[in-house]
Amino acid sequence: HAMEIKRCPGCRQAIEKVAGCNHMVCRTCSVHFCWRCLQPITGYEHFQPGACSLFAVPADAPGAAAAEEPPAPAHADDAEVRALRPDPGELAMDLVMRCTECGELGTKMADPNAYVCAGCLYEFCLICGEPTFGGAHFMQSACPSHTPVDLVGQVRQMLRQTYGQA
Repeated sequence: HAMEIKRCPGCRQAIEKVAGCNHMVCRTCSVHFCWRCLQPITGYEHFQPGACSLFAVPADAPGAAAAEEPPAPAHADDAEVRALRPDPGELAMDLVMRCTECGELGTKMADPNAYVCAGCLYEFCLICGEPTFGGAHFMQSACPSHTPVDLVGQVRQMLRQTYGQA
């Protein structure tokens, strides 16, 4: 199948849809959204005939020619989308790290320490900033693959004291 990647309308995390319906939940920020139009949603009411369908309609299915085009995607400047994003001023600086490739700020929103930069799709460790190489970094370094958000500062401090890194 062709790889299909879009960005979460809440946090801009890159998301790949492999199978299933068009009701998506971002693992990074927990925003529910429609895969077709990228509009934030609260339930299944969004999926109506003549609007976005819950499941993709195969091109050769009867009536597929009448299947609608998805509505225009949400823009990053939409007030509703902006309201879903965290305010960086309210986040502890321990949870914010600059991408070592493009310089865009990344925010730790969940336990996994591997982060894919929304700006350049570079994957790096939110503890030390090194590339993760698909997770190999966590097997070859002192950085844990998962850290509860409230313990990131303590983990970084422990790694600095013990290993001189992070």
